[in-house]
Amino acid sequence: MTSETELSERELEILELVATGASNKEIAQKLVISPNTVKVHLRNIFAKIGASSRTEATMYAIRAGLIPAPVGEPAAVGMMPDDDLSLDVDTADDLEEASGVQVPAPAARPSRLPLAALAAVLVAAVALLLAWNGGLLGGRTPASQEGDPGQTRLQNWQPQEPMPQPAGGMAVARYENSIILFGGEAESGISAVVRRLNLDSGEWQSLEPLPQPVTFAQAALLGERIYIPGGETEDGGPSAAVQVYDPRQGQWSQVAPLPVPLSRYALVAFEGQLFLFGGWDGQQYVDTVFTYQPGEDRWQQRGSLSGPRGFAVAVSAANRIYLMGGTDGEQSLDLNQVYFPQRELAGEDAWEDRSALPEARYGFSAVELADHIYLIGGQAGEDGQTPPAYQYHPQTDTWMEVPAAPVELGAFLSAARVDTRVHLFGGQAGGAWLDQHTVYQAIFSVQLPLVQGQGGE
Repeated sequence: MTSETELSERELEILELVATGASNKEIAQKLVISPNTVKVHLRNIFAKIGASSRTEATMYAIRAGLIPAPVGEPAAVGMMPDDDLSLDVDTADDLEEASGVQVPAPAARPSRLPLAALAAVLVAAVALLLAWNGGLLGGRTPASQEGDPGQTRLQNWQPQEPMPQPAGGMAVARYENSIILFGGEAESGISAVVRRLNLDSGEWQSLEPLPQPVTFAQAALLGERIYIPGGETEDGGPSAAVQVYDPRQGQWSQVAPLPVPLSRYALVAFEGQLFLFGGWDGQQYVDTVFTYQPGEDRWQQRGSLSGPRGFAVAVSAANRIYLMGGTDGEQSLDLNQVYFPQRELAGEDAWEDRSALPEARYGFSAVELADHIYLIGGQAGEDGQTPPAYQYHPQTDTWMEVPAAPVELGAFLSAARVDTRVHLFGGQAGGAWLDQHTVYQAIFSVQLPLVQGQGGE
C-alpha cells in the first residue's frame, strides 16, 4: 500500500475486530472509544482499501495478510438470526436503516489455497451471512442491483399458490411431510373442511371432514394424534367437544370434553400434555388454565391467568411456555408472560412477566424457530390494522421487527413451522376472508465447499 492508503495501528485493530464479526458497539467497548469514533475509523478504512462492506474489508485484509488467518476446517455454514450485527458503515448501529449487504465477486487467486486462508474465507462468509440475516430481522430486506453478478437478493417472503378457498380461523397442525388445516370460517359460514398440503408436491388434498364444524379453535399434535378442543360452532356458541384426528388412519374420534365450552383460547402441547389458556365461554373471556393428560383422558384446571384473555397465543420455547398478546374483550393486550407448570404444582407462583409486545395485538399467529418466537399478523385495535411482524429472543428478552410482508396478512391466519420457514394460510383483512398462502423464510443456510490445501493438507 502507498502512504495514502496505509492503515494506522488503530485502524488495523478495528479491522481485525470487524473480521471476528464484532458490531460497532462491541468494538467501541473493546477499545474504550465511542461508537461514533468507530464509524469514522471504518469510513476511513473502507476508503483506503476500496471496500464497500464489512465482509469485503475482512476478505481484503485476509488476502493482504493484514490480519492473522484463523485456523480450522469448517465444511458448512449455517446462518442463524443475530441480534447485534451491523451491516453498513454509515448506519452501523441502526439496523432499521440497513438496506443491504454486498457480496463481492470472487477475486483472482491461486487455484489451491493454504488451508488456514480457506478457513479464514469461510469465517468471513459466516460474518456476511450473520450480518445479512441480522439486517433482515432488523426490518429491511437486502436490495439487489441489476446487472451486478457479484450481488444477490434473497427474499424473506415467498408467495405460494393460494388455498383452494378463502378462509380464516382455521386450526393447523404439521404432520410429517404435510400441513393440515381444520375447519375455520369462509363466506359460506363455519366449515367442516379438512385440507392437507403435501409439502413435497405442493398439492392440496381433501381429507375426512370434521365431525363438528368449528372455527377459532386450535390444534396440537400429541404422539400421532391431532387434538382440536372446542371452537365456535354454527349456532354461534362455543363447543366443549374435543375432536381428535388420526392422520395415519384418516379417522376421527373424541376424548373427554372440556370442563366448559370454549373457543378463542391459546393452546400448546408441552411435555406430553395439552395446556389451554383463557378463551371465550359464549358470554365473556375467561382466565382459566386447563391441562389434558392423554394417558388418563382427563382435563384438570390449573390455576388462572392474570385476567380474562382470548385470542392470545401460547408457544413452547426454551423449555417453558410463553403466553403473548390477546384481548380482554375491551382492549388489545401487550402482555408477554412465561408460565412454569412445575412451580404451580409446588404451590409457587407459576407466572413471570417478560418484555411487553411492541404493539398490543390479538388474533395473530406465533411459532418457535431456532430459539426465537415469530409473531405474525393479527389486529392491533378496532380499526383492523395489522401490526408489523416481530421476532422475540427469549434468552435476551428482546424484540426485533422483521421485514414487512408484500401482502396484507390480516388477522385470524394460521401458521405452521416447517424447518427454517413459517407457512401462513388465509386470514381476514378488510372484512374479507383470504385465500393466500405465504411463506416467511426465517433462516438461510449455505453450504461452502472445502478446497484442498497445499501439500495435500
